Amino acid sequence: VSSAESLPAPKVTMTDYKDPLGFSLSYPSNFSLNTHPEDNINYAHVELSSPDKTASVKLLVSDTNYQDISDWASQNSDVKDGSSIDSKIGNLIVKKIYLKKENKIILGIIWDGMLFTVEIAPADNQESLKTIANVLSTLIIPEQANYTNGATSTTNGSTDTSGGDDSGDEVVE
Repeated sequence: VSSAESLPAPKVTMTDYKDPLGFSLSYPSNFSLNTHPEDNINYAHVELSSPDKTASVKLLVSDTNYQDISDWASQNSDVKDGSSIDSKIGNLIVKKIYLKKENKIILGIIWDGMLFTVEIAPADNQESLKTIANVLSTLIIPEQANYTNGATSTTNGSTDTSGGDDSGDEVVE
């Protein structure tokens, strides 16, 4: 066994983000966060990008007329031609849709009467997907949105992402 193999994986410093609507996640501190305060259409518009811009995640929460996520997946022109699988985050039903032409993955959720989407790009870089999967494994979506006028918060903390749950439940590959 070489000394490199016996060294523990480096700890990644994570920053916690909690949106005023109540959902939260943790992301690597070297990622950039843009909450798009100029966006007056969506309830939430959050983008995370890696320092070299090879990995990004966009979270949008908006009004919807879709009654359930299957309707959205089959009728929305942006995603209906993609390959989809069903999943869950907590008690919420999720559609994971792979869009080969755009090289991205979109997760769709009907949350408290709103459409919550998570757009992951690129979809073909395994290292980026592993990092994004770690971020998404921290995503907490409460049963109901917080409609009070709260403030977005971020906090720094040290989190070891080398171990953790490798069950694959929320890993997008």
